[in-house]
Amino acid sequence: PLGPLTLQRWLEADRYWIENYHTPASQPEKVMDYVGGWRLYPNSTRNGVTINRFGLRGPDTLRRVQLDRRRILCIGDSCVFGTIPDDAPWPAQLQTLLDAWAPLRYEVLNAGINGQKSVHVAHRLPQLVRGLKPQLVLIAILANDLWQTEGRAEIDWGTFCPATFIRHVQAAIDICRGAGASAAVLTPPGLVPADHKMTPFMLSGYHQATALGNRKQPEKMRWLYDCYND
Repeated sequence: PLGPLTLQRWLEADRYWIENYHTPASQPEKVMDYVGGWRLYPNSTRNGVTINRFGLRGPDTLRRVQLDRRRILCIGDSCVFGTIPDDAPWPAQLQTLLDAWAPLRYEVLNAGINGQKSVHVAHRLPQLVRGLKPQLVLIAILANDLWQTEGRAEIDWGTFCPATFIRHVQAAIDICRGAGASAAVLTPPGLVPADHKMTPFMLSGYHQATALGNRKQPEKMRWLYDCYND
């Protein structure tokens, strides 16, 4: 369940984002950064995306955590950053659900950035956990370590290295624990049915295969996600 955001609305928003803003040249809310791969322009609203003073997606916040609240930091790639509108990303949906369950007790921050890989998350985390002092960090790096396209015209599936990914994720967990925060690693849901049969509607929402265009390969993606989640 996605609360007020229906699956159909999410698919429509996601398709609009891909058609209009899916390349770095047309995503002016971010700029290349030598530490995190990308960073967001603070205090800005671009393409319907609100970035606060700390360069995080969503409304502004205080540096210090209020004594009666628990702060949850969500970090990862475009699967965390989300699409438009501002209530579309799952961290915003999580905030809505927590507010309904325990009003004013939790604060959810969205530190996702499109294009991030596990190495970028590990590099960004020290400053974020020291400065914002979350009690819980949700780490979701769900796609970009699988896509190794630098310098190649075609996606090379065989270059995904689980050992390198695991090392970076473990470093991120250690950074969180060293700062006194709990860490949870989120993995992709089962996007491909067991019988590999996918309807056109399912393929239209098959986010991780959009880069393949008409060359969608659900059988190979299923194998990759099993490997990735393991």
